[in-house]
Amino acid sequence: DDEHLERAIQIAIKSNAKPEEKKEKPKASQFVKPMQSENDFETCKTHQGVCVIAFVRDRREESLGRKQKGKRAQDSTIPAVKALQQLAESVEKGRTSKKLKVHFTWVDTDKFPEFAKQFSVRDVEETCRTEERIVEAPEGSDEETPQTVSERVCETKMRVPSLVAVLPKKSKFAGFLSRFDKSSVKDAEDFLTRVTGGDMTLQKLPP
Repeated sequence: DDEHLERAIQIAIKSNAKPEEKKEKPKASQFVKPMQSENDFETCKTHQGVCVIAFVRDRREESLGRKQKGKRAQDSTIPAVKALQQLAESVEKGRTSKKLKVHFTWVDTDKFPEFAKQFSVRDVEETCRTEERIVEAPEGSDEETPQTVSERVCETKMRVPSLVAVLPKKSKFAGFLSRFDKSSVKDAEDFLTRVTGGDMTLQKLPP
């Protein structure tokens, strides 16, 4: 009888016990943190994988208006940072190799302008203009009046990418020159795929 009673108690305890709650896996977007100082870049440089840095400008106060200044941190997220969070989620979901680790961070270029400039790359698009110059007539020529010659001058400018993918092991990086926002998350994901696949031109990492 005592044995049956003990079994009945054990069954009752098991039936009343609450099932263990499964802990939700943290979202990749939760790990998207801002760089607070240039020293944080060391974390990026020692990361075992790919470190993605978004260069953003914080314009939330301007969009909210003067009356709401000071509430920006609580009430809104920088659009480019939202896009970076989406990119982090998308990359994590589509990651085929667990060995590939991607770290995401962002930098406010207004706070750290010199740091951002270190990642300047040559723009793929040329800027062209027409210049005029005066050419003197050569000696012995029948032409006495100087001639005005028009020349088309083209150049490529250096600019800071909206996004860079740092490869710490190679001490190099690649720049994403298109505008980075929620509409270009897919393009940014393709850019990262090309970087990890060795299909992008790499630049030397700044010291």
